[in-house]
Amino acid sequence: MPAIEGRKKGFWLMQLFWAVVIAAIAYAYLSDEGFVYTLIAAFTIGIFQLCGAFVYLGYVGMLAGYNTMSPEEQSKYDMVKMSSFLGIFWVMTAFISFSASFIAMITVGETAAFAVLMILLLAPLFISVFCVNTKKFKK
Repeated sequence: MPAIEGRKKGFWLMQLFWAVVIAAIAYAYLSDEGFVYTLIAAFTIGIFQLCGAFVYLGYVGMLAGYNTMSPEEQSKYDMVKMSSFLGIFWVMTAFISFSASFIAMITVGETAAFAVLMILLLAPLFISVFCVNTKKFKK
């Protein structure tokens, strides 16, 4: 599926996430507080954010299961609605997960921050899988 026209501005707006990540990495480096953790979290969440941004553009071929469906099964889904929902949902999840885990790292410590990161990243991932199978995204 080619890129959906009219979503390029939204895609670039989603990339403002990286300004927050760079600011967090700079803070961690300058304060000697969890620099390695911040780099690992930025890399992990960054992959999730980029996948969400490209799905938002309409590149749904990277979704697990989409390539294994037959063309008849693919035609049952409204890919414009689904790519919009999943893309925005994943980008928001990445931003919230990174921000919350960074705040937890500053206030509580790296162990708690890792737990916050995993919970806030994995729970929405499972929620998005269930939401896609609802009638809302079927034609």
